[in-house]
Amino acid sequence: MVRLTLSNDELTVDSVVNLHINNDMEIDNGATIKSNDAVECGYQVTNAALGIGSLGSMEGPHLEQAALPTDATLDGFFGDTDGCSGVWRDTDSDSNSRMFHRINGVWYFSFVANL
Repeated sequence: MVRLTLSNDELTVDSVVNLHINNDMEIDNGATIKSNDAVECGYQVTNAALGIGSLGSMEGPHLEQAALPTDATLDGFFGDTDGCSGVWRDTDSDSNSRMFHRINGVWYFSFVANL
């Protein structure tokens, strides 16, 4: 059984629940989504199992293919507004893999390297 408590504009859930959001969710007045205790939190864009790191976790979109993506491909996979970003893994050559960031309507990239 899940118990919901509303007190002083705070909603408390005493169990793990799956929250299905079917519309946009808005956050007013500069509020944030953050951890509420000593354990860090994370967010992800896939439905894969994510182990939260000790400093938190942020999983962004990633694309794996051999061909260098075009601007239209990047818009389609990573989003088409400034601030969007994603990782492209070159399946032919890991050393050619890149991080892409969209700034001022243009896709920029930096190379990624193994440690």
